[in-house]
Amino acid sequence: MKNKRYAALVMAAILAASAAMPTMAEVVIDGTNVASGTTVDSVNVSNGEADAAVSVSDGDSVSVKGDVDATATERVGVSADNGKAEIGGNVKTEDIAIDAENKSDVSVEGNVEGDRGIWADDSKVSVGGNVSGKDNPGIEAMDGATVDVGGNVTSKENAGVEAGKTNSATDETGATKVTVKGDVVSDEGIGIDVSNDSIVEVGGNVSGKEGGVKAIGSSENPDAGKKEEIAKVTVGGNVSAEGTGVYAENADVIVGANVKSTESTAVDAWNANVSVDGDVYGCSGIKNADSDIAIKGDITSNGGATVGIFGTGKTTTIIGGNVKATDSKDIILDVSENENADSELAIAGKVENEKNNAQITVRLDDEGKVTNLPEIIIGEIENINKLDIMGTPDGTEPTKVSDDLKKEVLDNIKYIVSTNTDSLNGNGTITVTKVGGGSLDKDKSGLYEVGKATETITIHVATKDGYEVSEIKAGKATASLVKNADGTYSVTIPAGGGVNIEALIKAIETKAVYTSSSDDDDSSSSNGTPSTWGSNGANWTFTKANGQKAKDEWQQISYNGTLYWYYFGADMNMSTGLFTDASGHQYYLNPTEGALKGTMATGWVEVDGKWMFFNDGSVSDLPLGCYVASMVR
Repeated sequence: MKNKRYAALVMAAILAASAAMPTMAEVVIDGTNVASGTTVDSVNVSNGEADAAVSVSDGDSVSVKGDVDATATERVGVSADNGKAEIGGNVKTEDIAIDAENKSDVSVEGNVEGDRGIWADDSKVSVGGNVSGKDNPGIEAMDGATVDVGGNVTSKENAGVEAGKTNSATDETGATKVTVKGDVVSDEGIGIDVSNDSIVEVGGNVSGKEGGVKAIGSSENPDAGKKEEIAKVTVGGNVSAEGTGVYAENADVIVGANVKSTESTAVDAWNANVSVDGDVYGCSGIKNADSDIAIKGDITSNGGATVGIFGTGKTTTIIGGNVKATDSKDIILDVSENENADSELAIAGKVENEKNNAQITVRLDDEGKVTNLPEIIIGEIENINKLDIMGTPDGTEPTKVSDDLKKEVLDNIKYIVSTNTDSLNGNGTITVTKVGGGSLDKDKSGLYEVGKATETITIHVATKDGYEVSEIKAGKATASLVKNADGTYSVTIPAGGGVNIEALIKAIETKAVYTSSSDDDDSSSSNGTPSTWGSNGANWTFTKANGQKAKDEWQQISYNGTLYWYYFGADMNMSTGLFTDASGHQYYLNPTEGALKGTMATGWVEVDGKWMFFNDGSVSDLPLGCYVASMVR
């Protein structure tokens, strides 16, 4: 009994002692424990033993109204492990400025500066200003982290932004996302380095010495139980680097402006999708392996291949502008490493080889025949006589092929037949067909109407009433233009292409003669004029050149050298005032007595005290002169 009592007393003492012990603090400021939810004005670290200027964990929170400065002790600026920290000013240190892990939430209204700007793992970090790193990345985001920066991100020696997944990530780990409203700059490293299932969006420019954008995802591997994880990068501005401008592998990359590499390849894509809204410049312009690449602007190479196509999969390379080379260097279109005949290389603009030579390099099989030639689409080759066809059987130094092989390759080039309807101003259409009818062929991507050299095509121009064709142009094919008996035109695609069809039209001038005649029959006038104004005593009528009076129709009639629109109703009288046609469109025809009575109004007109806007041509989807209800004055 005594022993049992003693044991009970000992246990009670232990419990009492443990109850009296303080719990471990989860918020530490400059080495001092504080309560969760504490707010301080600023933190300037003086305690060299503290791991961080501000530390918060286990669901607790802390706020700093001003700056956090840990430069004196070279400690972490803000450390959060499943904690929340709000900083109203800047964070500055020689170590990690922001260290956020395990579903933490850190916000900084000012700038963030450290040897590593931000480390974020499965956490949320937002910065209102700039973020900078030195030997380490400006931002390093991993395993489902979300980082938003309102300013710029820089690093001196490392990547500006690095995003990806660690080895501890699982299939359930969410995508990592970094958003930067400003620029991303790396003085010595890569501007953006992003990997598996991560997303980086930059509103400004991206630049780096080693590279501009490096995006590498992972392909699906069912045997290893691994799903496909695409890396995604979007840049609103330019991408520039000494090294590769954009390297994309199992990735999607979008660039809103230009891509430039001064010493390497501008765009290098492997099983990826790359879109560039501007121009591309590099020692080599594009390398495309099993990818889809779309460039809206020009491509310029400086010594290397202008465009290179590689791989066994289908590749699509669409260039909206011209291809060219610097100085006296050759323009090189290298398709010798392509192993898929379904691939496409399309150049909507020109191959600028009037001053520079150009060459297409193809693969030759064991019998010396051209093999795996992709579909080649070109808008125009400036000088077809300065285009060489080079061949290689094994990827070694290519040599010129025979004349027969050269003809075979050139005969397989398809040229874009483009139409320019700007000069029609909505008063006509242009349709181009094969001889005898039928639509022109399309390229594999379905973007362009194409034809081969020496192919004859037919041009159909339809104009609205009151207009006629004054001239047809067809670019380099104009010399072969022939007008057919049915009013169509035929043209032959020349070697080198350059077919740009344009129709110039003009209004048919109706010679009108005003007369006070009260004749109201349908006969033409006897004075020999093509058409005649007349009066039935109360209203004006108009007799057309065919002798019929205008009825239920518009007529465009010249007065003192200017064309005006008039409408003649079912009674053959000229209409005035507000008029609604069969389509429900409302027009205003000048009711005022005088030479311009009945003319169709355009622009702003005050009608019975109400301002109304009648289409002056600025509203493209409505007829000229009709009332535009959405315009309010």
